[in-house]
Amino acid sequence: MYSRRRRCHSQRLTGNSRNPGIAAFGSLQETDKVEILRFSMGEEHPEYLDAPLVHEAFAAVASRSPERRCFCYEGEWLSYGEVAVRVADAFAGRLAGLGVGPGVVVGLMLDRSFELVVSMMAVLKAGGCYLPCDPAYPDDRLAVYLEDAAAHVVLVQSQHADRARGMIGANVPIVDVADQVNSGSSAALVPSGPEDPAYIIFTSGSTGRPKGVMVPHKGVKDLMPWLVKMYEYSKWIILCSCFCKIGGGKCFSSMSSRLQMMRR
Repeated sequence: MYSRRRRCHSQRLTGNSRNPGIAAFGSLQETDKVEILRFSMGEEHPEYLDAPLVHEAFAAVASRSPERRCFCYEGEWLSYGEVAVRVADAFAGRLAGLGVGPGVVVGLMLDRSFELVVSMMAVLKAGGCYLPCDPAYPDDRLAVYLEDAAAHVVLVQSQHADRARGMIGANVPIVDVADQVNSGSSAALVPSGPEDPAYIIFTSGSTGRPKGVMVPHKGVKDLMPWLVKMYEYSKWIILCSCFCKIGGGKCFSSMSSRLQMMRR
C-alpha cells in the first residue's frame, strides 16, 4: 500500500499543472483507482441504517435498564429511568401543547445542566427540532440564531428569561424549564420521521453572519453506531459542550447505547 501511495504522489506532482489532481488520478493504474475510491468511501455498514431514532433508542435503553447510571453532573448521578421520567410525556406533552411537532424549532437557552440534556430529549420526543443557544454567547449572536431558525418556543432557566424575551418577539412563548410540568396544557405527541430535522447548529460566523445547518434525524441515527464503534466507547464517555456539533453527537451516542456520561 505504501508503494502505491508513493507512486500516486509522484504522478500527482508530474500531472497537469492546471488541474493536477484530475490528471494524476486519470493516469493511475486501475488497481490504484479502486483502492483510492475504497478509502474515500469507507467501509459499508448497512446495519447502521436500521438504527432507531435517537430518542427512541434512549427510551428502549431506559425501559430495559432503568436503574443503570446515565448522566453525571457535578458529582450527582441520574439513572436512565430518572432521565426518562423527566423527559416523559408530561414535558414532551407540554411542548406539544405549545405547538411543537415535526419541523418546529425550540430554542434552548440553558446552562450546562441536567435540564439541558433532558430538554434536548424532550424536544425530540415531542417531534420537534432543538436549537442550542449557549447563554455564554452575546445577545446579538443568539438573536440571530433565534430569528433565522424561526424559534417557535424558547426553553430557559429563570436567570435567562429576561435576556431571551429581549431577543425574540412577544408572541413566542418563553418557558422556564423548572415550571414546564406545572403549568400549561398538553397535547398528543406527533412523532418525527427520519427526514425531519433533529437539531440546528450554527456556524462560527467567521466569514460574516452565522449560518444555521439543519441536521435530520436520519443523519444523527446513522452516525450513532459509527461513533460507538469508531471511538470504542465501552462504559464511559466524557462530553464536551452540547452547543457544538460533536458534543450533541457524543450525547446521543451515549444515551442510546447504555453508556454513562460525565459532564465536564
